[in-house]
Amino acid sequence: MVFRFAGAHFRDRQGRIVRWYFLQTDVDERKRAEDTLKSSEHSLKTIINTIPGVAWSARPDGSADFLNQTYLDYTGLTAGEGTDWGVDEGGPR
Repeated sequence: MVFRFAGAHFRDRQGRIVRWYFLQTDVDERKRAEDTLKSSEHSLKTIINTIPGVAWSARPDGSADFLNQTYLDYTGLTAGEGTDWGVDEGGPR
C-alpha cells in the first residue's frame, strides 16, 4: 500500500509546541491509476510512432502538444522545437 503523510504542529502563546497533528492518506488506488495511465500513454505513443505517416495533435491555441517520430524525422526538428510554435504563427521559431 502507498500512503502520503502530512504533519503540522500547534504552538501555545509562548511559541512552544503543545500538540502535533498528522494526516495519513491512502493513495494506493490513485497511484495504481496513475501507473495504468502512464503505461497506456506509453503504449499509445509507441503505436503512433510506428505508423508510416506524420501525426500530431494540437491545443486549442494551435500549438502542437504531440508530434510523432515520423514527423520529427521528416522535418528534422526535435520534439521541443516542434512543439514550441502555433499554427497561426506560420511554423517553428
